[in-house]
Amino acid sequence: MTDTTAAAPPLDDIWATKRPELLIGGGSKFAWSPQAKPLSGPHGRLRAAVFLYMAMQLFLMLVISGSLYLFWMIQIGGDFETPMVGMLVTFVGLAGDYAQPVAIVVTLISLVTYLMFVYRAMSNLHLSNARNLTITPGWSVGWSFIPFANLGMVFNVMRQIWIVSHDPETGRHSPPFTIVLWWGCWIAGSIVGRISDAGLSAGLESAAPTEYLNLYSLPASLGILSGALGLTSCICLLLTIKQITSAQELLRSTAAFDE
Repeated sequence: MTDTTAAAPPLDDIWATKRPELLIGGGSKFAWSPQAKPLSGPHGRLRAAVFLYMAMQLFLMLVISGSLYLFWMIQIGGDFETPMVGMLVTFVGLAGDYAQPVAIVVTLISLVTYLMFVYRAMSNLHLSNARNLTITPGWSVGWSFIPFANLGMVFNVMRQIWIVSHDPETGRHSPPFTIVLWWGCWIAGSIVGRISDAGLSAGLESAAPTEYLNLYSLPASLGILSGALGLTSCICLLLTIKQITSAQELLRSTAAFDE
């Protein structure tokens, strides 16, 4: 007797199985769906969040640079009574108290707006029966929360959205190098930032003030490098989401014109 029990669908197909109209390919010709929503709203929110994140990175780089300058002043026996140095001491001290909670809030805002963007972009493509899609809208978000797998899949999600938004008929368009640069700089910046944070949190309590500069220089330099990589990643992300939004808006306007 033949076993007719159907195999369980792959994880990435579960969401689509519950929504048959969004099955990858769907057996239907590509046509921009009336149910597809404009991407301009999520794009605007993500763009604002990325600029906020960039401002935070610049702020942290300024704090690190200010700390380096103050430690250099200690080492050379500089005058801390001048108004400029006094203001710098106050700035660095206040920044040290509030930098971490502000960074957490800004990062969370950036993450939420990013996930909203990729979900909307991927949903529009599935609703329109775009070709060569292998990731469902649900998993375009879900992969971001799976350790290690997210290192490759987050990049793959954005790459697939860009390709299919520009070539929904075949899904074979070549993506720009900025997508690789976006994710490469983000990964490298995160790793360098972790190393920097470990060095900066090692503490200077047991060291003499004249040793602060030598102890702080390397992790501070890595922190500035991490910030520079993060800024580069943000610029590439801004270019990428603008291109995706423009491509989907063109598809939407063309479909409206055809009607």
